[in-house]
Amino acid sequence: MTSKCTIPVVEDDQVLLRYGICRVPLPLKFDATEWAMQLSQITPAIMAAEGDNEYAFYRNILEEPDFPFASILESEIGAAILRHFAVSNLDDIRLDDAFCVHYNMSQHDTSGSRHKDPSDITVNLCLEKSEDAEGSQVLFYGTQVLHSVEGRAEDIKEESFRFLVDQHPMQATVHWGNHIHQTTNLFGLKRPPPSLRRGGMTIFLFAILCTFACRYQVFIRAQSDDYEYVQAVLEEDELYGDDDDASLDELQYKAQQEEILRQRQAREAVEKLQKEKDETFERELKSLNEQQQKIARKQKKRDSRTVELVLRAARSENYYEVLGLRNWEIRIPPRQVKVGSFALRIPGFSLFHISTGAIRKAYRSLSRAVHPDKNRNARAEEAFIAVENAATVLSEEDSRSEYDQTIWEVRRENRRKVLALAKSVVDRMFGASVRAVAILRKILGPFSFPVFLLGLLIV
Repeated sequence: MTSKCTIPVVEDDQVLLRYGICRVPLPLKFDATEWAMQLSQITPAIMAAEGDNEYAFYRNILEEPDFPFASILESEIGAAILRHFAVSNLDDIRLDDAFCVHYNMSQHDTSGSRHKDPSDITVNLCLEKSEDAEGSQVLFYGTQVLHSVEGRAEDIKEESFRFLVDQHPMQATVHWGNHIHQTTNLFGLKRPPPSLRRGGMTIFLFAILCTFACRYQVFIRAQSDDYEYVQAVLEEDELYGDDDDASLDELQYKAQQEEILRQRQAREAVEKLQKEKDETFERELKSLNEQQQKIARKQKKRDSRTVELVLRAARSENYYEVLGLRNWEIRIPPRQVKVGSFALRIPGFSLFHISTGAIRKAYRSLSRAVHPDKNRNARAEEAFIAVENAATVLSEEDSRSEYDQTIWEVRRENRRKVLALAKSVVDRMFGASVRAVAILRKILGPFSFPVFLLGLLIV
C-alpha cells in the first residue's frame, strides 16, 4: 500500500523566490476594503454563466474609472516586476481587459482547475479575507526561475513537485503566467451556527499583468462548509493526477508552446516595425515647422486610436463595429394569421436596416485611414485586413444574412441563460429568506411579532 505525501504549504519568502514566486505588500494608499465592498455589489446586470455549469457574477473593471491601476503598478508590486521578471520598463505593460467574477455563497465548488495563464506575468492581489476562512490556496506544479535568482533545485523542477501558497490580505503574489497552478476550494475552519454559515466572505483580486496584455480577475468567494470535500479533492489529485497529466499534457503543452512562440515572434515583429516607423516620423518632423509638427503628432495619435478600435472590434468578430457602424436593425419575421377559413400571410420587414451603400462607404473611408502606406501605426496592416474581411462579409447579402442570423442566435441564447440564471438566483434567495424567517420564528416564539414591530419602528 502506497503512502500519501502531504502537499507542503510554503510561507518562507526566500524559499518562494527559489520556487519562482514573489510576494510583496499592497500599497498603503490603496483602499482594499473599500474596493472589496464596491466590487462585491450584486446586480442582475452582472450575472453570467461559467463553463463548469456554475453561475457567477461578472463585472467589468474597465468600467470602473476610479480603479487605481497606475498606483498599484507604481508601488512595490511594480518594483518587484522590474526586479524579478523580464520587464525593462513599466510602460511596456498594457491593460487589454479587466473583469471580476463573483461566486455565490451557495456554490459547492469554488476551486479553479489546473491551468496556465494567457499572460507573461501574473499578479494575485488579496483584498480581504475573513478571519475564520481557510482554503482558496494556490497549488503550484513544479518551479520556475526568476531573473534575480540563480537557478533552482534540480530535484524540484519537475511538475511532480507541488506546493501550496496561502493568500494573505493586503499582499500580492507574483509569478510567471506559464507556471502551472490551480486554486483549491474555500472552506471555514471555525464552524459558526448553521444559520450563520453563509455570512462569511472572502474577496480575492487576481490580476494578470504582462508586457503586451493585461487581465484582471476578481473572485469573491463565500465560505463553504465542506472541509472534507477539499481534502478529498487534494487526495484524489495525489492518486490520479500524474496519470491524467501524462495523457493530457503532451500535445496540449506542445501546442501551447508553439502558440506562445508565434505570439512572441509577432510581437517582436510589430515592435521592430513600430520602431522603424517612429524613426521615419521623427526624421520627417525635422523638415516641418512648429504648427505642422503639432498637426502631424495629432494625426499620429488618431492613426493609433483608429487601429486600436478596429482590432478591438475584430477580436470580438463584430464586423459592423469594425467598420465603425452601429447595427440597430430590428427584424420582424413573416407570420401567418388565420381569419375564419382564410389564412393571411403577413410579410416580414425590418427597421433601421443598414444599406449596402452605407457599408461600402464606411469601408472606403476606413480602409484609407488604416492603409499601411498612410497609417503610422505598426499594426495598420492587421487593421486593414480586418476591415477588408468585414466588408467582404457585409457587402454580400447572403453572407451578411448568415452572419446576422448567427449573431441573433448567440444573443438569444445569452438572453435565455441570463433569464434562467436570474430565476435560479431569485429561487435561491427566496428559499434562504424563508428558512431564515422560519428559524427566527422558532427561536423567538411568541415574541416574534413584537420584535418585528420594534424592528420596523427602528428602521
